[in-house]
Amino acid sequence: PRKMALPVDKLNNASLDKAYNFYKDRFADASGFTFTFTGSFTVDEIMPFVETYLGSLPATNKHETYKNLGIYPQKGQITKTVTQGSSDKASIQLTYSGTYDYNESNNLQLDALETILNIRLEARLTEKDGAFSPGARVNYVKLPEPRYEITIYFDATPTDAEKVTNMVLDEINKLKQNGADAKEIESFTRADAASTQSHFRQNIFWASYLSSTSQNQDDPHRILMRMSNLEQVTQQSTKDAANKYLSGTNLIKITLLPEKK
Repeated sequence: PRKMALPVDKLNNASLDKAYNFYKDRFADASGFTFTFTGSFTVDEIMPFVETYLGSLPATNKHETYKNLGIYPQKGQITKTVTQGSSDKASIQLTYSGTYDYNESNNLQLDALETILNIRLEARLTEKDGAFSPGARVNYVKLPEPRYEITIYFDATPTDAEKVTNMVLDEINKLKQNGADAKEIESFTRADAASTQSHFRQNIFWASYLSSTSQNQDDPHRILMRMSNLEQVTQQSTKDAANKYLSGTNLIKITLLPEKK
């Protein structure tokens, strides 16, 4: 239920009372909460508000923890074609996934891989080839279990769906054989450095970052090394990352074709 689409009959069976009772239960114990504050203030200035508004929250000290439900993409190589809908385009999605060694170095290499894949897909897949809206998205998590997913998606004219898919796989193979070129690496490092510098000036970034590092029990100071660590992204490192994370051991390939009129 946490991953599937919500059909109308299931939605109609939802209970407001059950939902409200769940809400009350979740907020009946604040002992496990972590609060993150960012902005222009001193500890002395904010402490009276913390004592008043947080110190008065209920605490039962349940000491709860998460439960790993194991909801992950299916292992192995899976290919499915679905014929449904009235769109004039086919939609294709490739999902690579697997277990992951979550650390700052690997996270950086996956970030680089995402940018480089997007550069290559946008350059290779054009409308004259019958391809539209290509993109790549990388996701990695530490909890409840370290895992990664790389999703590559694009549209194509129905008659060109197989051809365009093969073009994507060809670009992936080239990246696995040769790694990224100097221009692609420079594009990533320059954009990432600019983004990092911009984030340093945003309260909303620090709020999200400090919350996530607290949840993952990571060192919050690691972000300060991000720009110097960009030197770790090289032709060889991108080649190694492509072979490791785009091996195809766990690959789900889904093609959605429109219904014939």
